[in-house]
Amino acid sequence: MIVARRQLADRRVNVMFWAVGMVATVAFVVLLYPSIEGKAGFKRMVEQLPSAIKAIIGSNEKYSIISPEGYLHGRLFTTLGPMLLTIFGIGLGASCIAGDEGEGTLELLLANPVSRRRVAGQRYLVLVALVLFLAAVAAVTTVVLAALIGGSMGRLSAAHIIEAMFGSACLALLHASVAFAIGCMIGKRSVAVAAAAVVAIAGWLMQVITASVPDLHWLAAISPWRWYMREMIIVTGLNATATLLPLVLCAICAVAGIAVFERRDLR
Repeated sequence: MIVARRQLADRRVNVMFWAVGMVATVAFVVLLYPSIEGKAGFKRMVEQLPSAIKAIIGSNEKYSIISPEGYLHGRLFTTLGPMLLTIFGIGLGASCIAGDEGEGTLELLLANPVSRRRVAGQRYLVLVALVLFLAAVAAVTTVVLAALIGGSMGRLSAAHIIEAMFGSACLALLHASVAFAIGCMIGKRSVAVAAAAVVAIAGWLMQVITASVPDLHWLAAISPWRWYMREMIIVTGLNATATLLPLVLCAICAVAGIAVFERRDLR
């Protein structure tokens, strides 16, 4: 596991900065809740928004924005949480192979008695571990701050909060795996980032369109964001659509990327 340890050491400082940023973001969101709790005027304002805007902010008909479930669902688990994890994952996934190849350091590593499959496979495992680590930091911060606030926020299920953030991590890992696979296949970090970003943005737009244009509901079947957002995980807990589908696609992307990387000429 020397390759994996080296990759982890290279990313440690970067991940720590991301972890601090994630803690700050979660703290801002959770600690803001008492200022809107029970504010009927704020609830009416959100209810009057167009359906497309409601879809963007994760508004739910059953749980209003002034309830702790509706608030965290809309402000954290359908927007900031998965978006930050996805941005982090795409950047890291594109750098695993294509980043070092572009810098000219990958050939030096492969000059050692280590196979391409081992290098790519261990780096992908590090990618998964770091995305899950960042999600765990966010989940623990949310649970702790919710308990400190108390009241209705403190009564939320800690298990469901953790499960909701894990669902966000699965969504992020899917896009990170796309970036990883493209990077392995092409060897250009910029192309890998761009391709994964297009997939992420297209999926997000599909779930917005699906929520606001009933005639296009079929788009939901191909939108990873819709798989994740169709149920309020913070209320219902994890479901197969939000986890198994992305994880299966993650495995396919990883295997395909490594298979091509083993056979192509390095730049």
